[in-house]
Amino acid sequence: MGTKTKQVAPQVETVNVSIASIRRDPDFVKGFEDYRAGLPPAFDKFAEGFAYERGRQFAAATSPTLRLNSREAANLFRDAMNEDEIV
Repeated sequence: MGTKTKQVAPQVETVNVSIASIRRDPDFVKGFEDYRAGLPPAFDKFAEGFAYERGRQFAAATSPTLRLNSREAANLFRDAMNEDEIV
């Protein structure tokens, strides 16, 4: 039996960014606010939808009373990112 190789699709280039910079991104904030307001996803409005989607995921995973700019929110977001709960 021959050895099969798996073709891997090319990946996008990545860069390291801080968790704080993700939370400050206007697209992250908009995703968070849209989810909290009950609005449908607006992924097509964002060229790079990662921050917007992360904001929506974070809003979905946290208490509706959590203030986005609180220390608690910062700690929860850091923990969620470190545990790969938000991608």
